[in-house]
Amino acid sequence: MAKKKAKTGNKAVGFILLLLISGIIFWQRNNIISKFRKAPVNENDQRSLPSGGDSTYKECKGFPIKQGCKGKAVSLIQRALNLKHKSGLDVDSIFGPKTQAALEENGYVSVITNKDQLREVITA
Repeated sequence: MAKKKAKTGNKAVGFILLLLISGIIFWQRNNIISKFRKAPVNENDQRSLPSGGDSTYKECKGFPIKQGCKGKAVSLIQRALNLKHKSGLDVDSIFGPKTQAALEENGYVSVITNKDQLREVITA
């Protein structure tokens, strides 16, 4: 009988500890989440290109796609250049001087102005 009370007591202590830890996590959840979350994206964020200078890159959601752009289309172009031509580009979604040079070296235009040009680069 004494062992049964000890087991029940251990369960009660474990349950209380679980509640205490859960409460702490609940009340501190915003602090915990913020440590693992990326910094919020600011649409006005303009950063320097890796090449330096006073150039900036910005999100390009349409055409032209050219040096100074960043976005999903640029990462598609970089992946395609790596797969088709072994260009060795970092797929960082930033259209910098290396991406432009890889396009030119492989016979593509350096400024993509329409869907046909984009399709030519990214299709096999």
